[in-house]
Amino acid sequence: MTYDTASIYKIAFPVFISFLIGQIISITDVIFLSRLGTTAVGAAGLGATYFLAMSMIISGFSLGAQIIISRRNGEQNLEKTGEVFYQGLLFLVLVSLFLIGISRIFASDVLKILIKDKQVFQATEEYVKWRVFGLLATSLIMMFRAFFVGIVKTFILQASSIVMIFSNIFLNYALIFGHFGFEALGIKGAAIASVISEFVAAGVYVVYLCRKIEIKKYGFCKICYKNFGLLKSILDVSIWTMLQQFVSISTWFLFFVAIEHLGKDELAISNILRNSAGLPWSIVFAFGAVSGTMTSNLIGEGKSEEVIGANKKIISLNVKVISATLFVFALFYYPILRIYSDNTALINKAIPAYMTALTCYLPLFSGWIWFQAVAATGYTRRTMLIELIAMTFYMLYISVFILCLKMPLYICMFADGVYNLVIFVMSYRFMRSEKWIGKKV
Repeated sequence: MTYDTASIYKIAFPVFISFLIGQIISITDVIFLSRLGTTAVGAAGLGATYFLAMSMIISGFSLGAQIIISRRNGEQNLEKTGEVFYQGLLFLVLVSLFLIGISRIFASDVLKILIKDKQVFQATEEYVKWRVFGLLATSLIMMFRAFFVGIVKTFILQASSIVMIFSNIFLNYALIFGHFGFEALGIKGAAIASVISEFVAAGVYVVYLCRKIEIKKYGFCKICYKNFGLLKSILDVSIWTMLQQFVSISTWFLFFVAIEHLGKDELAISNILRNSAGLPWSIVFAFGAVSGTMTSNLIGEGKSEEVIGANKKIISLNVKVISATLFVFALFYYPILRIYSDNTALINKAIPAYMTALTCYLPLFSGWIWFQAVAATGYTRRTMLIELIAMTFYMLYISVFILCLKMPLYICMFADGVYNLVIFVMSYRFMRSEKWIGKKV
């Protein structure tokens, strides 16, 4: 595998579009729900973050599967990639059904304990009750994404995502406000729209796999419903990424809960900022996916000595793209925030926190790349350790500056910068130590 500029962009661009459109789904929810008021916007932010915490368990497993698929692809053991896909998909379907059941039973009680405002609680509960059904579609999407990124055929990611966003926009318009003969469902309509659009996107992956992929070459002719040895090997890698991602997003959810205690405006602004950061985050995430794919493929090809150079190249390109993006975001802050709300007072109140959020990206430029490289070496237990240490600093910051001192929102937002800095320092030190060389998965 080569890691020249063209190859990096070839992998990164479809992944970027895929993640960006995933962010756009949340953005369209905010845009539509802002017409219903700050309670709906804040509740959707809490509900979406709750859903994200659940889906990160699925995402963590799929990342472990992607590492193994990439390694087998680098070894040219292509038939095994399909077998990993089957085992992963079966496992994730069962996990998603379990998570849906647990959420339907216990989510209301958990949210009631955490959320102070009664109206916000009721709206969040309504959103989550329907949104969790998207976990099943997420299982399909994540395993398809792991397979196609692992074999370096990423075009379908953007095609599926584009179909998903157009479905979501149409359904949001129809179900939230009651157009085209549908009943006006409000915040519940936003949740249902997201679920349906995700199943549509999963269907696109299925059609593409059946029509465009060499089924026999990648081992899809041999449908394997149970291979506990293979499932164990996937879990050996992915169990730590599952825990790491769940811990990460769960702590983020607690950040939103803490912000809710500062007031409805602060909660609404936090949700707006989370969504306005969708484009920069998608860029960083895309280059991180390139890092994971290239690192695992190079190790599979027996080229471990090229891993550090490849990641430096990825970081260099990431810095150029994301720096230009953040400059534009800082320059045109008002029109960007205006997209999410027509409340001038709320926008003006959001500006200092918005600038803080942009500043917090600086250590993430290279930190996220090195972090994904650590995971791709197979040392996923190390990524979990890094995550726990970063989250400890993150939670300490939240406890002191939000819960105890109740500082202004722009000060509270620096929690992300603390997290990103710890991720960068620890991931870079591990990769430079070269302790990962020779790791088998």
